[in-house]
Amino acid sequence: MLSIQEHGDARNTALVVSGEPPVRSTVKSILSGIGFYVSECESVLGASSLVQRKPCPDLLVTEARPPEVDGWTLAESFMGECPLGRVVLMSDRVDVGGLNQHGRPWVLVPTTRLSELLVLAVHSMGLGRPQHRILVVEDETPVRNLVQLLLTRAGYVVISAGDGQEALELSRLYPGKIDLVITDIEMPRMSGSDLAEHIKLERPDTQVLLMSGYASGVLREFATTAHFLRKAVRTESTNCQGRRVVE
Repeated sequence: MLSIQEHGDARNTALVVSGEPPVRSTVKSILSGIGFYVSECESVLGASSLVQRKPCPDLLVTEARPPEVDGWTLAESFMGECPLGRVVLMSDRVDVGGLNQHGRPWVLVPTTRLSELLVLAVHSMGLGRPQHRILVVEDETPVRNLVQLLLTRAGYVVISAGDGQEALELSRLYPGKIDLVITDIEMPRMSGSDLAEHIKLERPDTQVLLMSGYASGVLREFATTAHFLRKAVRTESTNCQGRRVVE
């Protein structure tokens, strides 16, 4: 019996640091409402040890001038440990000019305006949005694993199948939305083009991206379309073309 295994975490994670319980509660409520798993800490000293744990949180929300250790210091430490992370600084006493001089990917949100500005700030950094789900279909295990790795690193949730027939069965079993199918064309049991026809009928909102190392004969018609990806797989081409098809 087939089992569905998703790769990639569909929830962003956040660490909230504030010495004021009402502020922590407000931030946690806002972030939880847009899909974050939220941890909280009342002091920067306590948060510093959490920052060094792996995996890193996707987002740090901290007061800019909290007690004990300056929030700027925590943000610097966080970016050193988690270079792909994002930082929101909360304060009503930090000037924007001083913030911009640091040249860091930080966003300033006034503490008194969290309820109206925090979600916008988080979305502006590419976080807190629903993740797209992609079904990857490839009979060559090394290629399938590589595509899966590239897509999960880019923030997608990935389901994988070893051929078209397995992919069709997984699609029928999967209860949620599948945004995109990336499939090889020439495979045993069921070709990618036949799979695409089934997907169009059964999941009309799902896009299909065909990929192949060949572009001759019957495949030439696919190779000239926007929904064709030529092997060998490259990080930027896979991410960009997948994003273009999905969005």
